[in-house]
Amino acid sequence: YEDRYPEERCDLTTLKLYADKWDARQARFDAVFDTTYESFQADQMIAQSGRAAVFRRGGVMTLTRDEAKTLPVTAYTARNIDPGSLSIDYSFPNESTPDGVIAEFWHNRTWDWQEIICPAPGVVTPVRAQRVRLFGVTGPTHARREGLYQAANSYYRRRFASFTTELEGMLPAFGSAVVFSPNLRGWGSSGDVVSFNVGTKEMQLTEPVEWTPGAQHYLSVMDRSGNLVPPVTVSPGSDSYRVILATGLNFTPSTDGADEDRTKYI
Repeated sequence: YEDRYPEERCDLTTLKLYADKWDARQARFDAVFDTTYESFQADQMIAQSGRAAVFRRGGVMTLTRDEAKTLPVTAYTARNIDPGSLSIDYSFPNESTPDGVIAEFWHNRTWDWQEIICPAPGVVTPVRAQRVRLFGVTGPTHARREGLYQAANSYYRRRFASFTTELEGMLPAFGSAVVFSPNLRGWGSSGDVVSFNVGTKEMQLTEPVEWTPGAQHYLSVMDRSGNLVPPVTVSPGSDSYRVILATGLNFTPSTDGADEDRTKYI
């Protein structure tokens, strides 16, 4: 409340959602600010103890948590990524890469700093653990959970993509889940919908489909608002450019209108 924002500028619904989740996980923030910080920076320090981050969206202060999100907001393919703007970087481990985290926290019973060793996935005893002080975390269970998260975060997240787009970039917010499907072999396939037969559920695509024997294949399309429709099981159609959907769509794809883009598929 020291931000002194009026209620209409605070995303109270999202805050209540995460507050309930943190209560269920017994995740607490308990600390004393003995140094002056800007309000926004202090908010970030508080949210970080719950694996979250604060940001402003449309003038409203809200927050997002790093967690699994099952329904992506939108998708980015070769059809809406600006040509020449895509880059993908890889961070490869080496002999100095940390293989774990030593999580330091202020124990709420002994009232002193203690530490917990959190190995990276697949590591039994870390030998190059990195020290991380968890400000506001006062319970050993909470500290172990956050230490393991940070160790796994450093271990698994080693692929970084960057690109620019046009108005589709306004659809997601910071922390939103999106589908990233560039034109890279083995990564995915994308294109436009040429036609769709409502009766037979056969969809014609601009690109040929490569079918993997014995594998289940799915197709998802973007509706007229740019939202990604949940994936639908597909099977081969009458030729390599056609697929048959297991279920129909709840909207009519745009295929030949001169005043709008054709429906994109992934």
